[in-house]
Amino acid sequence: MLRVLAGLVLLALVPGFWTAMLGCAVLGLGCTSIVPVMFSLAGEQTRMPAELAIPAVTTLGYAGVLL
Repeated sequence: MLRVLAGLVLLALVPGFWTAMLGCAVLGLGCTSIVPVMFSLAGEQTRMPAELAIPAVTTLGYAGVLL
């Protein structure tokens, strides 16, 4: 989670193309540890069937990328 915050801070506060690229890379590294946890939690929850929960998490992830 700290990598995500560091990447966002680099993107928002430090000017420059290469700094923005570094911020995106750090942000991506931070998200790679969050995504598997979200899929695991979606498969283990009991409020909806796993075959519906996994596509819901995927759809929300793609929506976040588009935003």
